[in-house]
Amino acid sequence: MRLRQAHPHPYTIRFRDALGKQREESGFGTQDDGIERLTAIYKEKKSTAPSVAEARRELGQQTVEEYAKLWRPRQRKMTEYSTGEHVDSSINVHIVPRLGSRKLNSITPIVVERFLDELEADKVGRGNQVNIFRTLKAILRDAYGKGAMADDPVKGVQEPEYVREKVVIPSLTYVKKALTVADDDLALEIIMMVGCGLRNGEARAVNVKNIVADDVYRVHEQIHSNTHKPAKLKHRKAGEFREVPLPRSVREGLERYEEQHGTTEEGYLLRGPSGYYTEPMERRRVQKLFKDLPAEAGVGNVQLPALLRLERARERHTHHRRGGMDGPQVHRGDVSNLSTLDAGQHHQGGSHPGCRPLGSGLMHVWRAVGSSVREKRSS
Repeated sequence: MRLRQAHPHPYTIRFRDALGKQREESGFGTQDDGIERLTAIYKEKKSTAPSVAEARRELGQQTVEEYAKLWRPRQRKMTEYSTGEHVDSSINVHIVPRLGSRKLNSITPIVVERFLDELEADKVGRGNQVNIFRTLKAILRDAYGKGAMADDPVKGVQEPEYVREKVVIPSLTYVKKALTVADDDLALEIIMMVGCGLRNGEARAVNVKNIVADDVYRVHEQIHSNTHKPAKLKHRKAGEFREVPLPRSVREGLERYEEQHGTTEEGYLLRGPSGYYTEPMERRRVQKLFKDLPAEAGVGNVQLPALLRLERARERHTHHRRGGMDGPQVHRGDVSNLSTLDAGQHHQGGSHPGCRPLGSGLMHVWRAVGSSVREKRSS
C-alpha cells in the first residue's frame, strides 16, 4: 500500500483489494485521512477468510454473460410472460453483445457509462435505454453484493433521462362520437372502460359471470397483450381481484350485447378466432376508428391506447382493501397524477356519491345511434 500526493492536492492512495487487483482512490484532503483509509482497508483484508477471498476472486473471473445466465433463473417473482420477456430481450439483444465477454471484476462505472453511450449512439430509444440500464444494474449489483467486485460498478452512474410523451385524453364529446362509429366489440370495450374504469386487457376479458351483484362487477383477470390468453391482473398476485361499481346502464348494455351476440361457454362476451378477443384485434379496430373519426383539432395526436386508456380515478370514492376495491389509482404514468384525476373525472360512470353519472349518457348514445349504424352496416 502506498500513499502519494497528487499535484498539488489532494492525496491519493493505491492498494490491492481483496481480489488482488490494484486499486486507486483519491480525494483525501490530508495525509492522515489517506492513512486512515489505508488502515481500514488493511483491517478488512485481514478479517476476510482466505476461502472467502478465493471464492470472491473466482466469482469476479466470471464474465457478464455467464453471471447473467445464473442470475436470471433466480428472479422468481418476475412475471415470465411480460417482465421476463423484456428482461431477456435486454440481456440477449443489448447487454451480452456489448459486455458479455467482460469479466465482472473489470466492470467499473466508466465501463457502464461507455455502455450507455453506445446505446445512445446506436439510437436505442430512451425508454428502452432505461429498461436496459435497470436490468444491467440489477445484475451488477447482485454480483457486487456477493463480492465479485470490490467497488460498486454503477456508483455515480446516472440513469438515462426519459420524458414520457404526453397522452391526450379525448373529450367526452369525442367518446360519444366514437361510440357511433365503432363496431359493437369496440363500443362495448369503450363502455366498460368509461363506465367501470377497466384497463384495456380487463375490458377485453369482459365476462357476464363477473357480475356479482346488480351494481358490482368483479375484475379478476385480463386478456394479456403478449400471450393473448387470460392472465392475472396487473400489479396483483394470482387469485386476487377487485370490485368496481357497475352502473345500471352499463349492465343493461352487457345484457343487450349478450342477447345479440351470445357468449362463450366461459361467459366471455368479446371473442376472436382463437377464442379470445386479443390486443391485435383491438388495435385494428381502434386504428380504423381513428381513420373514420380523426382526433379533435388542437388536442394533438390521440393514439392507441389513449382512447381506451379511460381508467381514470377508478373507484375514487370506495375503500382500499386487499383482494377487494382499490383506492384512487393512476397507472402507467401516461399523464401527471393531477391532470389524470382532473381530466378523468368526467369519464367515471359510477353511481357513487361525487361521481358524475355520465355512463348512462354514453349508453344512451350507443343505444340510439349505434343501432341505426349497425342496421346500415348489416344492409
